[in-house]
Amino acid sequence: MTSNGLPLNDDIVDRILTFLPSFSALRSAILTSKSFYEVFQTRPKSTIRAVSFNVVGPALPQALRMVRYNPPDYDSEEMIYDDLPQPELEDVHEAPITPKESVELIKIEETVRGLEDLFSLRHKNRRLTASQLPPLESHRFCRAVYRIMLYSRIFEWKRYPDLVERMEFEGTDSGEIAVVMEKTRAARTEFLSQFSTRELYEILCVTVFLEEILKVAIKDLDEAQGRDNLESLLAIGPAAILQEFRDPGYDDGSIAELIYAVDDNESYPFSAGFLSNPIGSLLAERGVKIPSRDDRELWSSILDIIDGEHDTCDQCGRETGLELLGPSTYGYFDKSSEILNATSIHNLLKGKLPRNHREHGRYLSEARWSDGEPAFTAAFRWIHQGHKLAEFDGWKEEDWLCECCMVGILREHLHLWLLDLKVQNGEKILENCWWGYNCRTQTHSSHHASRLNHLCEQTRFA
Repeated sequence: MTSNGLPLNDDIVDRILTFLPSFSALRSAILTSKSFYEVFQTRPKSTIRAVSFNVVGPALPQALRMVRYNPPDYDSEEMIYDDLPQPELEDVHEAPITPKESVELIKIEETVRGLEDLFSLRHKNRRLTASQLPPLESHRFCRAVYRIMLYSRIFEWKRYPDLVERMEFEGTDSGEIAVVMEKTRAARTEFLSQFSTRELYEILCVTVFLEEILKVAIKDLDEAQGRDNLESLLAIGPAAILQEFRDPGYDDGSIAELIYAVDDNESYPFSAGFLSNPIGSLLAERGVKIPSRDDRELWSSILDIIDGEHDTCDQCGRETGLELLGPSTYGYFDKSSEILNATSIHNLLKGKLPRNHREHGRYLSEARWSDGEPAFTAAFRWIHQGHKLAEFDGWKEEDWLCECCMVGILREHLHLWLLDLKVQNGEKILENCWWGYNCRTQTHSSHHASRLNHLCEQTRFA
């Protein structure tokens, strides 16, 4: 039937609307065309649900379950868990999707896609920064993340420090606190018990992955103790973990606050073994193996195939797989490597140069390289622009290298690159020190360090 003023059947217009990839596209369509708007008005619920599916994908039930859960107030006298979300039944989520829920779906979908891109790069295919997970693998990953998001909302860590502090202030003995802790553990186990063993493996797999990127995100924080309790810090939730990974300077205080609470023992009893303890308990109860983080069975719960799993370094031939460095992984290793990141790369300078801040401070500082290309990739690119030493003639810029080989080529060239940076910056190059980069005096005499150039070979007694 045609009632829209267009030479198109209403059902065809409806199909066009339901295939739109985003809510912004739907909004544009119905605001641009009165005919499209009239068709939309006849079936808004089904159209919005269809577009929601296009935005979120087949994990829409899990995403809706997340956005529709409203946690209780923090100031309840005790932890009451009689409001746990029910198992994921499709018909439970047939209620119309509200505008507020649409906004929340967009927000959490962006987080999940960002995490999927990272997961793919680190565990599926290192050659591309965009996710290479096929639909089934993507569905497994996304539903696990949405379930962890919901779990983190139900058992939000900020409830516990206030509770412990209040109970201690009121003179509550440790036995009553233990009762609350036991109720919390039982509720967590009850919530997770609704999932199949395969789904618990998926959640555990994503948990291990989140710990990996959380470790990278907080490695430069002053609160070093938190690194020993990584799983406790998962309680801040996937969105905060991804944001902290992308922009360590962003932190709204959540991570530092949680680290403090964990170290001060206010939250730790409640956040310790945040996901692994209840999952481990359920798997043991089912007589199923509890996989370790290196267990292939853990990763195969999401991934059917891992591309390049046994790839070797193009120079030394060592099997390095997804840990190889190449253009797509440089950004990740700039954050994760203890050697190649901007705060440490000066330690690769030859001889005593790492201790001569006057020589490298302006050019190898974290501030200089924080917003653009990583320092080590800029140096690596420079090496292959006609500055390569003869011993590296067989090396190519497109090589996939293990970290050891990358460190090796950088170590031999870094002082030369630094010297060239100074020339390009218009600095006057001073007379060479006889002892070059091996000079000991440069490390303790600022006068000597500023009077001579040490980015050179030793010429005396060489």
